[in-house]
Amino acid sequence: MGNAPPCFDSRSGISITAHTSTNIDTLLLRGGDLATTLRSQIRLARMRLLRDGGRPPVLVTLAAEPNASAEAYRTSISRTMKRVEIEHRPVDLPAGCRDADLERALQELSNDPEVAGVLVLMPLPARIDSGNRSLRNNSTR
Repeated sequence: MGNAPPCFDSRSGISITAHTSTNIDTLLLRGGDLATTLRSQIRLARMRLLRDGGRPPVLVTLAAEPNASAEAYRTSISRTMKRVEIEHRPVDLPAGCRDADLERALQELSNDPEVAGVLVLMPLPARIDSGNRSLRNNSTR
């Protein structure tokens, strides 16, 4: 296996190392520097928002049904929000929820002045229409 020398894209903050073998070419992307830069920028933007009289941002993750991959993603989001000092609120809809329940929850969250954004976790259960208009047009957030 041969390794090309690593290169660093200063614009994106991604370090790239190519690994080759007789059968497989792989590209290893390392985004740690980029992630660190983005977290710093987010913390700074939050500080400016508060300094200028804005409310502390709140991100809601909305789950329509328990799902292992969505829960893992939510856990990662929660850790990241903690690192950038943004409140994260997990919201779970009741088991067996339908389109109307999802629409009602999205409307309530959209009307909550504390909530800056809502992330609907996927996959949605088959009984809920993933083309639901509320998922595409949720206020200005």
